[in-house]
Amino acid sequence: MVPFEPETILEIGCGPGMATMTLADATPARITATDTAEAALEKLRTRIAAGGLNDRIEVQSVDMAAIPMPKRPWDVIWSEGSAYILGVEKALADWRVLLRPGGVLVFSDMVWRTDTPDDDVRAFWAAEYPAMVTPATRAAQARRAGYRVLGHFDIGPEGMETYYRPLAARLDALEQRLAGSRVLQDLRREIAVLEAGRGQFGYEMFVLERV
Repeated sequence: MVPFEPETILEIGCGPGMATMTLADATPARITATDTAEAALEKLRTRIAAGGLNDRIEVQSVDMAAIPMPKRPWDVIWSEGSAYILGVEKALADWRVLLRPGGVLVFSDMVWRTDTPDDDVRAFWAAEYPAMVTPATRAAQARRAGYRVLGHFDIGPEGMETYYRPLAARLDALEQRLAGSRVLQDLRREIAVLEAGRGQFGYEMFVLERV
């Protein structure tokens, strides 16, 4: 959906670099990957070195709320599953100025897929992510913030299951060690809500052009 081949990409919230490496494979762009989790950044640096990509990918420990203005605005900003930390509407405003005119912001966000979720599902997300809205509402917010919506789409259940299946297996393996702990209870509840709420919420990817 990005209507040009980017020369530069800023990735915000890169973590250990799953998307970073995919972007490097899919484009010839120079990529700046940012996060504040140093352990994750070290894993990314190892991946970059193993792939011989040190000349194309720069890793920076930078707070997404304090990204400095670049000398040359970015062609593309990419942010998977992290804009909510800043607040999506704030991210739309703050990150827009980092893009060149016609540049593209790509981000994913958890959204509602129904106006009438089950009570326990609604209660869970009211506590975890009260700013969650529908894709249509996010798209409207993007237009008000100065973007043209090139498209948006459901990432699908596979993306979430790729995360939650290994997590559930890991919790089973650590059951005795974590017995009675708050973290075990919270993660078990989260997985239960995912199972109970299938089709009621999910990740949406948005592709927005700065106008």
